[in-house]
Amino acid sequence: MAIVLTTAYKASLKSAPNNSNIILEIALDSGTVKWGQHAGGFSDVVPILTDAASLQNKIDTKGGYTTRGQMSFTIKGRDNFKNLIRDARLKNRRVTRKDGFIGTAYTDYVATYTGKIT
Repeated sequence: MAIVLTTAYKASLKSAPNNSNIILEIALDSGTVKWGQHAGGFSDVVPILTDAASLQNKIDTKGGYTTRGQMSFTIKGRDNFKNLIRDARLKNRRVTRKDGFIGTAYTDYVATYTGKIT
């Protein structure tokens, strides 16, 4: 998956300080939920992420294979997700991590990871 950065994203990278934000989109039967470190000015993003781990992919040059990194994240406040766990199955749901900056358009956020919840 190629990552394409918009002009606004590149401009935000150069600005100091840049206010980065991570948003996770989780696809459920009832629709997509969005959790972020900050709402970022979007009404459909719930600011409940306290941490999202960096991704690490490894290449074994001797064995000739690669491993895809796993992503982990921390959610604050049990009340924010207990209904989701009770009412919807999370296992094997698609999750997309989007990285961007507070103050930029949602279309300027870049999908940096897509995988399944295990």
